[in-house]
Amino acid sequence: MFWCEADPYDLADLAAATAFVLAAEPEARLDLVLLDAHPEVANFWGLNQLSLSQLADCFVTRAAISPAERESLARAWEALRSGALACRDLGQQSLALPFLADALTRLGEEAIHQDGLGLTERRIVAATAIPMSARDLHLAIQREEHRPWLGDTMVFAMIDELALRLDAPIVVASPGAVRSGGEALVEAA
Repeated sequence: MFWCEADPYDLADLAAATAFVLAAEPEARLDLVLLDAHPEVANFWGLNQLSLSQLADCFVTRAAISPAERESLARAWEALRSGALACRDLGQQSLALPFLADALTRLGEEAIHQDGLGLTERRIVAATAIPMSARDLHLAIQREEHRPWLGDTMVFAMIDELALRLDAPIVVASPGAVRSGGEALVEAA
């Protein structure tokens, strides 16, 4: 049984987990609850917003992952293992599992461009035109996502990595975004 949100992170995890389970037991029945919204939650972005009774109601909607969806997840896993460009290319195709093509397309946007940055890194750099805390920076770039998917610690690590580059496009006040818990000031270099 898998529980997933419709964001790129969860769907990448679903592809990996499905590949792992099916490698061990190819005929395993796999059930899925896949949510991109909930009628009782405005601005739904995650399962942790749901009450226990709302989660129980979602469990009733679970469905077996079909052979076509298994194939789509297997193709997604191969693309994920091959890199962002393979994800982008597969995301342009029709896939049996809802939201999977969109997720792969978004992950494909993390491919390094001529400026040496992926989409999230470019958004981080652009947002630092106005100095702000790493926490506020995380929230600012999440608002630009169709389906928010990067947790704060992941974004803080990206911020710190950008600040450590030889030709760093941003500056992070010591002790850094990760170690400060998001309180560190981040600004353009």
